[in-house]
Amino acid sequence: MRIAFLLIYLFSFVLSATGQGENNIWVFGDSCGLDFNTIPPTPFVVPGLSSVEGVASVSDEYGKLLFYTDGYEIWNQNFSIMPSSVPIGTNGGEISQVNITRQPGSKTAFFIFFPEDYSFKFTNPKGFRYSTVNTSLAGNLGDVVINNQFLFKTSTQKVISVPFQNGAERWIVTHDYDTNLFRSYKLHCGGIDTNFITSCVGSIHGGSGQGGGEVQGYMKVSPNNKLIALAVPSLHLIEIFQFDQQTGILSNSLSLPQGANRFPYCVEFSPNSKMLFFVDNIVTKGRIFQYDLSNYNMTAVSATFDSITVPGQILNSPVNLQLGPDELIYVVRRIAPFISAIASPDSQIQKVIFIDTIAIWSNGSAGTYDLPHLHFIPDLQMGLQMGCNNDSICFMAISNCLPDSFIWNFGDPASGTFDTSSNDTTWHIYQNPGQYVVTLISYRSCESDTSVDTITIGPPILAIPDTVMCDAIGVTLDAGNPGMEYLWSTGDTTQSIFIGNPGNYSVSVTDSNGCIAFDTALVSLDIPASANYGFDTSGCPSVQFSDSSSGNPLAWKWYFGDGDSSNVQSPAHTYAGNGKYPVMLIVSDDCGNDTLTDTLYVDCIENRDGSHTGEFSMHVFPNPNSGEFTVEIGSGNQEIGNLSVHNVLGQLITEYPVQIPGIQKINLGSHASGVYAITLLTERGRMRVKVVKGQ
Repeated sequence: MRIAFLLIYLFSFVLSATGQGENNIWVFGDSCGLDFNTIPPTPFVVPGLSSVEGVASVSDEYGKLLFYTDGYEIWNQNFSIMPSSVPIGTNGGEISQVNITRQPGSKTAFFIFFPEDYSFKFTNPKGFRYSTVNTSLAGNLGDVVINNQFLFKTSTQKVISVPFQNGAERWIVTHDYDTNLFRSYKLHCGGIDTNFITSCVGSIHGGSGQGGGEVQGYMKVSPNNKLIALAVPSLHLIEIFQFDQQTGILSNSLSLPQGANRFPYCVEFSPNSKMLFFVDNIVTKGRIFQYDLSNYNMTAVSATFDSITVPGQILNSPVNLQLGPDELIYVVRRIAPFISAIASPDSQIQKVIFIDTIAIWSNGSAGTYDLPHLHFIPDLQMGLQMGCNNDSICFMAISNCLPDSFIWNFGDPASGTFDTSSNDTTWHIYQNPGQYVVTLISYRSCESDTSVDTITIGPPILAIPDTVMCDAIGVTLDAGNPGMEYLWSTGDTTQSIFIGNPGNYSVSVTDSNGCIAFDTALVSLDIPASANYGFDTSGCPSVQFSDSSSGNPLAWKWYFGDGDSSNVQSPAHTYAGNGKYPVMLIVSDDCGNDTLTDTLYVDCIENRDGSHTGEFSMHVFPNPNSGEFTVEIGSGNQEIGNLSVHNVLGQLITEYPVQIPGIQKINLGSHASGVYAITLLTERGRMRVKVVKGQ
């Protein structure tokens, strides 16, 4: 399972042509499956927010916006200022960078770090401060817990967050004013450690340069977290340092002067951490510059200096750079109503692709000096290789941090001690096909993260039952497992097929992992059962019923007409008194069921004066037959009746007057094979039996 991140970019802007200040939020996905040359991101307006720079935003691992800041107030995902937010006092547009970082060990607590406004030289100093936000407050919209907590005074406008070596804790790195001192504060499970690591290296950031440029400018960390670069505009300087994630120390600086006519403002690393890009927001406004850091020494890096001219007017010059999750470097253009981008930024600058317009502000506003700091919430994912039973299935832990340890549970308790593993990349063999819930837990210092997913192990579960064709109507065979590949013995490749002839039929089903299941079904031909019976009243009041149903009945159900019943094929039943009883027989088989109801007369039981009316019965034999059969009628009384033969459509075939008791021979040789009804009608009632004529 791969989770695609939606990252929320919060861009600052300058005033629109109408003089009204608005800001934009830009939402787009990562590069998986998206072509940003043909499907550019789409910005939309954030009402009521105006800021020149110093903006930051944070989203969850699924791309849902949690909150953001303009460097002055803190806003929730509904574009409203959080209830407890107190203005930081820097008015947003007076600081280059603001940083949002999640507190280790918590999924809802965040720190926002605000560097000092350079105007402290002229007014009251504000100092380097931080606020905290908990996103579980205010109905999960978030609220400020700590406002503007002072940390130290006289900072420059630079701040970054770098993972500690264990991947859980963070270094908050900033730079003092009027000195060459870097501070590295550790952010851990308990909060911010006010004891800091110092690194006195590089140039002194101070003085009275143009527009406070000695404290302005950006500081960035490389994607591999091993290098830190920054721009000092009024010193006309780019500086690069090596960073130790374990100690928080910056060292081995490279100082790259740019000349008196160049005021570097923003820097950004390429995805492979080998190329450094920067822009000048004052003089050389139409160019983007690059150094190659592959050989980290002053001579080698200086020799790689190069630049390109970007299209557009001078006022549309690039003033800020931001590496996106799709490995494009996004470029904000001052006064321009669009955003540009650098594609293939791992290349030498003459080989990169500059995309002049990758997004256009929906409200016609324009860019200014800033792109936001983006916070990536640590996310744990698992790479799952689907497969077949008895295959070695590979599992891989994917994390944007550096966990101390892992625990896998493969959801396969039948495998015993092999059901768990502590390796980041591991293997497991599932003996049986099916779905298994896999759990991965990572541990990092004082926090843990869990990822759960379901793995499907083939082959598909396939069971086609043997079936019966009734009266040659045909049947449908269904292999199930929708969406897979099928191959029947008939050559068909559909999930189900219609069968019109009996026989053996097989199918193979292949799933997306190439696992194959095979099964065979026997389709047999059956003639539906037809209910028929006879009875013997010679033992009256005990009557022996005999089943003479055709076909292949599998079950019988008798109803004797006096409230009693039986499941025996040919039962005997004793009646309590004389009378007329409707006897019903239901026979069933794989094709369904059939019912025959006829009347039984019981008159053998003596009356109180010792008399009785005699016996009454009708037998047909042989049955089934070839068309010639005998009807025997028995009764204790002399009478005349009518014997008739009807086909299954109710059409009269023939009829005879009969003497009761008596015998009548019938010949249906000229008529078609099938089922016929023999009906005896007398003054006392009617009796009916079924007879089957074969070939």
